[in-house]
Amino acid sequence: MLCPITTRRHNVSITPSNSWLVGGGEMGALIRSLDWSRSPLGPIDTWPQSLRTSLGICLSSRFPMAIWWGPEIVQFYNDGYRPFLGTKHPRSMGQRGDECWAEIWNVCGPLYRHVMTTGDSTWSADLQLLMERDGYLEETYFTFAYSPISGTVLNAGSNQTLSVTFTPTDTTDYTTTTASVPINVNKASTTTSMSLTSG
Repeated sequence: MLCPITTRRHNVSITPSNSWLVGGGEMGALIRSLDWSRSPLGPIDTWPQSLRTSLGICLSSRFPMAIWWGPEIVQFYNDGYRPFLGTKHPRSMGQRGDECWAEIWNVCGPLYRHVMTTGDSTWSADLQLLMERDGYLEETYFTFAYSPISGTVLNAGSNQTLSVTFTPTDTTDYTTTTASVPINVNKASTTTSMSLTSG
């Protein structure tokens, strides 16, 4: 299901209840500029406290961080994480994580599902990932952890894992030759759950 998010500017009033929207660098500004009402999350002012708190921590951190929220795997990230995305940004903000990172989801997907189903963190050291970030497959290595974000689900009345936070470090040795394979990317045929369009 496509849920386009438009980049139409709408000034979000800052109140004590949404003060986490202040700051956050360029990615905070991008999040504030998007029309989230057409996303699975709905308008910002309806987001659960657990998401607001987690996103506030993510945006204020200088360490690269990303969040994959809920079963829709809605992706958020901070300024430190943005360089890892290459030309996937800015379309990647609010996009499904499994669509943004389709070329490595065979590795990342099981880790995400493990955290979501067990509530246990994962740790991967110098893991090889063949990423397509700038029109070609690139051999990269990352050390990262996936950690649960827990909260109370109102209907269930119990504490459950709601999301996963991702803290990566690029450990690729760029002084040596890494494998890169040019690929033909047909942007017109690329399907995303949320597309950023000017409005």
